[in-house]
Amino acid sequence: MIKMQKRGISPVVATVILISIVIALGAIIFTWALFFLGEKITKDGESVNLVCDNVEFDASYDAGTVYIENIGNVPIYKINVVNEEGDINTVEVNLIAGGSTSFESANAKSAIPVLLGENEGGENAEYACVDLEYEL
Repeated sequence: MIKMQKRGISPVVATVILISIVIALGAIIFTWALFFLGEKITKDGESVNLVCDNVEFDASYDAGTVYIENIGNVPIYKINVVNEEGDINTVEVNLIAGGSTSFESANAKSAIPVLLGENEGGENAEYACVDLEYEL
């Protein structure tokens, strides 16, 4: 009768492989979670999405021209104009409180204010207040 020897990997190699798998899975989950957290942007010391609640503006559209008036106290850096096809055109307006402007835009459907804040590195960062989409 022939005696068969069972061979396998050593416990040290098995442990190293298991630890490597756990570290790789941890890195993948961490990267995936960062996607949902997003970048933290602040404006005047508070979170920019809270500042969006204080934005007040009036917008209208007539014969290819969009009219924007900042009736609140928060400066509006840009306006994202959404046309009827769903395309977005960004226009720099730099509207301080009480300021108004107009610009040409074909088939404008809605306007979204964009604020300028700072990211965690202290660099300028834009934030679109999508909850404030204003139908034209």
